[in-house]
Amino acid sequence: MEQREHTLQSTTVFAGRLLTVVCDTVQLPDGSQSSREMVRHRGAVGVAAVDKAGGIWLVRQFRYAAGRELLEIPAGTREAGETPRATAERELREELGCTARCWTQLAQFYTSPGFSDELLTLYLAEDLEFQTDTESLGVEGEFLRRERWPLDRALEAALQGEFQDAKTLVGILLAAARLGVKGGRGA
Repeated sequence: MEQREHTLQSTTVFAGRLLTVVCDTVQLPDGSQSSREMVRHRGAVGVAAVDKAGGIWLVRQFRYAAGRELLEIPAGTREAGETPRATAERELREELGCTARCWTQLAQFYTSPGFSDELLTLYLAEDLEFQTDTESLGVEGEFLRRERWPLDRALEAALQGEFQDAKTLVGILLAAARLGVKGGRGA
């Protein structure tokens, strides 16, 4: 039996600047009907930025939905018509104040496919070059602090459950694997 669901009707419930919420009526594989609530999103990127000395650069910022500060890899939502790589380069400049000469796409995955179509593209950025003025990092309405962690320490923290952000966990794990970095006690 084919597992595909077919959209019969789609109603936009909310349309904001970041996302759209729709409620669809679908036909199920057995012919019956059901409803699906879904968040539509332009897509996002995350960047595991690793310097020549083996440090990964993270940003600490307050996340309203989580109700607290989180430590994350630089990340952001794609602008309309922007490629994932262009978004990654922009986010690296905005959040870390640097550029990278070497880029590797590590993964592309749905963040929460049960209710959202957000597709996140994850990159490894290497050979970083920092701007001298990093006092004004971020964009308007964004307040963040950058932190440099040795990648092996970040890997160990990830393996111990110290990061709560999924893209950061995946970014650290894949960057460490790609670069052959081993964690201390847990790896």
